[in-house]
Amino acid sequence: MMRWSIAGYDLVATTEVLLAVAFIAALLALRVLQYRLERRSTGSAHDFPYQKKEALLTAAECQFYVVLQGLAAVEKLDVFAKVRIEDVIEVRKGARSYQSHRNRISSRHLDFVLCDRQKTAPMLVIELNDSSHKRRKRQQRDEFVEKALEVAGIPLLWLPVQDAYPVHELSRQVREKLGRSTDTPNTTVPNSRLISLRDTHSTDQATLPEGVKAP
Repeated sequence: MMRWSIAGYDLVATTEVLLAVAFIAALLALRVLQYRLERRSTGSAHDFPYQKKEALLTAAECQFYVVLQGLAAVEKLDVFAKVRIEDVIEVRKGARSYQSHRNRISSRHLDFVLCDRQKTAPMLVIELNDSSHKRRKRQQRDEFVEKALEVAGIPLLWLPVQDAYPVHELSRQVREKLGRSTDTPNTTVPNSRLISLRDTHSTDQATLPEGVKAP
C-alpha cells in the first residue's frame, strides 16, 4: 500500500491498483505508437482519396487525336496532349509582376501541341472548341491564351469539335499555320475521306500513314 498527499488530501492506493493503471497506460501508449507507424508506412485513405481516371482524353479529344497522329507523322512532328501552358511559354526574366503573370499560365492547359521531333520545340497549338467555349468566362480564357501565344510567336489553330474530320482540309490548315506549302506532293495524307471515331474501330477503317496505328 502506498500513501501520499496532494493539495492537503491524503491518497491511498494499493499496489494492485497502481499496477493496473500502469498496464492500461502501457497498452494505450503501444496502440498510439502502432497507429502512427501504420500511418507513416501506408498512409490513410483520408489522406490519399485518389483513383485512376478512365482515360487522359475525352471521347471527342481521343477521336481528334487519332486523326492528328496521322497528320503529325506526315509532317515529321510529335503530338502532345493536355500540355500545361507554362510548359510551352514562360514569363520573360525581369518582367514586372513576374509571379502574377506566371500564375495566369501555371494552371491552364492546351488541348494539343505539335512539336519538333529533335528538340520537342513547340511548333503549333491546336484547341478544340466545344459548347463550353460559348461561356463568357471560357471566352476570356481563350482570348488570353490566343494573345499570350501570339506574343510568344507560337501559332494557334482553333477547330470546332466534329463527328468526323476532313483529313485533307485539316492537313491544309495545319500546314498553313506551320508556314509550309499547302500544294506540294508531300502534303497528301492517305485517304481523302472523313476519318471518324467509328472508322478507327471498323473493319473498313480509314488508312493512316505508315507506322501510325489507331488505338
